[in-house]
Amino acid sequence: MTNKEYEWKRAECWIEFCKEHPIETPNMAIGEAFCAAFDRAYALGKQEKYAEGERVVTWRRKELIRLYKEKVEIKGNARSSQREKDRAIGWCNALR
Repeated sequence: MTNKEYEWKRAECWIEFCKEHPIETPNMAIGEAFCAAFDRAYALGKQEKYAEGERVVTWRRKELIRLYKEKVEIKGNARSSQREKDRAIGWCNALR
């Protein structure tokens, strides 16, 4: 995103913010606080983007597959309590 696009997006968000939260007496402090919050949220979003590398995604996928298999085993195990089976079914449905 170019600097111009960034400024435009921040201005759009400011307008939307003002529509949703009408300010009776606008002042510089509110605008400055909004800009600081927007800048920080943008920086955190960029960090999140870079954190989602192949290694992280692969680990999560493997962990979910392991968890799903574990819950399927619980569902089919005759020694599992009904509560354990119900919880496993809920997990399996959520992981699909």
